[in-house]
Amino acid sequence: EFARDLLCLQGPGLKLQPCPEPAHFDVLAMDPYEVNGPTQHAYNVDDISAPDLGRLTRILNKAVATGRALPRAHKQLWVTEFSYESNPPNPSAVSLATQARWLEQSFYLFWRQGVSTAVWYLVSDQPGNDYNVNYFSGVYFNNGKPKPSFEAFRFPLVVMPSGIKLVVWGISPQGGTVTVQHQQGKKWKTLFKVHARAGSVFVRDVSTGLTGNFRASVKGETSLVWKR
Repeated sequence: EFARDLLCLQGPGLKLQPCPEPAHFDVLAMDPYEVNGPTQHAYNVDDISAPDLGRLTRILNKAVATGRALPRAHKQLWVTEFSYESNPPNPSAVSLATQARWLEQSFYLFWRQGVSTAVWYLVSDQPGNDYNVNYFSGVYFNNGKPKPSFEAFRFPLVVMPSGIKLVVWGISPQGGTVTVQHQQGKKWKTLFKVHARAGSVFVRDVSTGLTGNFRASVKGETSLVWKR
């Protein structure tokens, strides 16, 4: 609702309103925290959780096309804060494995909806055990030991349905040939190889019937196993 009002658009239909002083900006930032995992839509149609960011993209595109967001050029969409706490250390948070998995899912959903920058909060857990005040969403424990979410952040890999397709998506931590494999019994079978630059996205459709464990590797570094 705020974005529509700012950009002189009314209601879900984005009806054009008079806009004598259009907003000038380059980036729209959002912190799409939610009450559950990253695939949980917001309960309110005017709220934004991880899978709802496309609503903002739609508003931005309409505003740019109609001169209600200046300059009339592509506006980036950023997620400037996002995270999940882990257990340990917070006993009321999700497990270390779930934190890592949700991080990977979030990054994929952000990318799919046009987010160009995502900032995870925090790098390291805050000290102490006041779970009502401090945050324990780091990819490192407070003692400096990495959590599984560290590798998930550095080398995310997901295998998720996208419409009628099954998509393998990831970000390579190093430049080189990324090998994506599927576990069959005790062995790993290569599904495909793709050359990627450090920090670049790789994505490929695979057979929709595939289930089980998946992993990716590049130059001796291996992602977490994705279970489907």
